[in-house]
Amino acid sequence: MATLYFCRLQDKLSTDLDQETIILDLESGIYSQLNSVASTIWKLLERPVSFEDIVNEVVSTYDVTEASCKDEIISFLADLAENRLISIANEAPA
Repeated sequence: MATLYFCRLQDKLSTDLDQETIILDLESGIYSQLNSVASTIWKLLERPVSFEDIVNEVVSTYDVTEASCKDEIISFLADLAENRLISIANEAPA
C-alpha cells in the first residue's frame, strides 16, 4: 500500500492567533479558523508529511489515543482537501 503525503498549498495565507490559526484563501475569499489541534496539524503540513506522522505528532502532543484521533484527522484532512487547502501525493517530493 502506497503512503500518502499531505502538504498545504503555498498560495494559502495563514497566521497564528493565540493557540489558533487563521487561514485565508485569497482566491475564494474564504477564511477558516483552526483550534489548537488543527493548528498543530496545519503546521506539520508546511512540508509533505505522511498520515502516520500526523497521527504520531497528535498522540505525542495531546492527551488522546491513536485509535480515537485517526477518524478525526481523516475528516480534517478530507475537509482541507475539499476546500483546496492541501495537496495529496503518493510519494514525498525529492
